[in-house]
Amino acid sequence: MSKPLGAIVLVEIKFRHLLSTGKSVAIEDAAKSVVLPEGFDKRAFGGIPRAMAKAGEIVEAGYRRGTSSRCNKAVKRLWVATDKLAAKPREKRSRG
Repeated sequence: MSKPLGAIVLVEIKFRHLLSTGKSVAIEDAAKSVVLPEGFDKRAFGGIPRAMAKAGEIVEAGYRRGTSSRCNKAVKRLWVATDKLAAKPREKRSRG
């Protein structure tokens, strides 16, 4: 698995975990805990909530200001899990 693709997969796993807490979550919350390759464009993470929203797994829950001064405290979209995500069985990923 290439490093950028690996980072996207790890962020999706973390995002799903954070959503399972029942709290509203921004995709950036999940990305904070993943070490990213140098020069990685975090806009690549936008496809994660977009696909999950399209599948009905999450819905918008509001907005908040980011905490990073690098991004001029940009507005972050918050998401919450729907019953559809809670009922979805966890996928087993093969190792190797």
